[in-house]
Amino acid sequence: MNFLVVDSIDQTRNKYRSFIEQTVANSQVFDCSNAEDAFFTLFDKGGDVIVCSETLSFRSGYELASLVKKIKPNIPVIIIAHDDKNALQAIKCKVFDILVEPYNLQQFSESINKAVDSFNQNISTDHVTNKESIKIQLGLANGYRFVDIDQLAYCMADGAYTNLYFNSGESELSGYYLGRIEKLLDNFHFVRINRSVLINLKFLKQIDKRTETCELVVNGESKLFKINRVNINNLHNINIL
Repeated sequence: MNFLVVDSIDQTRNKYRSFIEQTVANSQVFDCSNAEDAFFTLFDKGGDVIVCSETLSFRSGYELASLVKKIKPNIPVIIIAHDDKNALQAIKCKVFDILVEPYNLQQFSESINKAVDSFNQNISTDHVTNKESIKIQLGLANGYRFVDIDQLAYCMADGAYTNLYFNSGESELSGYYLGRIEKLLDNFHFVRINRSVLINLKFLKQIDKRTETCELVVNGESKLFKINRVNINNLHNINIL
């Protein structure tokens, strides 16, 4: 079982690591000091459960949790909080559990074990889950089209219009500007990677942190896009990876 711990303080990350290793046998723990690095680590090294402090530099633990849920919905995120005043935000961001300081090893272990059980249960039922495809109506330059969001690979701004690119290889020009399409797709697996491009995470193959690019595979072809790292963890305007 792989764990990802996120906190800006080395000592705190080491405490999380120690508690996890005492709770789960043969666990592997990766650690990061901020939400941006956590996001890259999640893709690079993986993670089955995330333990994250409420307060991080630039982006909060809740923002990280919300983004993780868009990309890997089965991963439980446990937030370590100073108090419970952000409980509503935690629910909105689909946080699995909140541990309010001060907490002890027993409370931490109970939360970790519940998260592990939840992850394993979700994995075991994934193969029997058959979700019906979801379609949304998008305005085109000459009318409307019901778009299967699982087949919409990415969108590129074209002035006040947006080019829609599908996994089939076809494309359409939408009469909607990119910001409007982004809002329509906000509850699905799409993120804004830079000012002009919105991608479907289901087509994401890899992220190169060194070159600040991400690669999509669409219709059997590789597509490379530049990433705007400044907004990588912006949960609502998601400007990602």
